[in-house]
Amino acid sequence: MEKEKTFNVRVKEQLKSVKPDKACCKKALEYGKKVFESRDFTFIDKENIKCPACAQAFLRGVFLSRGNVNSPDKGHHLEIDLETRVEADELSAFLAENGFDVKTSKRRNKSIVYFKDGDTIFGFLSFIGAQKSAFEFLETIIEKQVRNDCNRKSNFDTANIKKSTDAGAKHIKAIKYLKDNKILEKMSDKLQYTATLKLENPSLTLSELAELHAPPITKSCVNHRLANLVERYEKAESKK
Repeated sequence: MEKEKTFNVRVKEQLKSVKPDKACCKKALEYGKKVFESRDFTFIDKENIKCPACAQAFLRGVFLSRGNVNSPDKGHHLEIDLETRVEADELSAFLAENGFDVKTSKRRNKSIVYFKDGDTIFGFLSFIGAQKSAFEFLETIIEKQVRNDCNRKSNFDTANIKKSTDAGAKHIKAIKYLKDNKILEKMSDKLQYTATLKLENPSLTLSELAELHAPPITKSCVNHRLANLVERYEKAESKK
């Protein structure tokens, strides 16, 4: 069975199917494919790029000849491999003229022009004619973002549940200790009332416990009373 084509291969197949409408754009496309093949390259000759559509065709040719893009689920990275710093600087300047902010680096004996920003990669793919692939790229980015947000929320909720459970267990332990050692009965009626409700309803949240009081009190008040009980328990323990 034939292996599934990579995202990069699908992008290039789509670009190859895009046919320039005008003769000047066709010339620009071919120029883009070959411009960096010359050993004595010095600059991008704008005489080969007559109109805005020519700029798109030219960059399409450059990408077909020298470009690669990662699958969006493996990170945001699109690069164009060049031989010299002069080529990289010329292409970077041309991309900047067309609204694309790029970075350059050295890799072994190559000069690399690259994008790491997902929105920029989406814009570049759309610009050079790979709209279908661009939207596939964007859709994957959005799905990934939603998944990451869900994971972060899940982790946050889990941490909060653990924090709440740990605090609840500490409250119960303190109240039982105070009760068993006849300390609770010497406290104020309000503290005894809250302690009794907490023992009878150990799984309730602070808000639910506050509403259970008659009359109801605030969540902050419940928290303050429980903290007071824990403090009394810790003081009693420390005296042993």
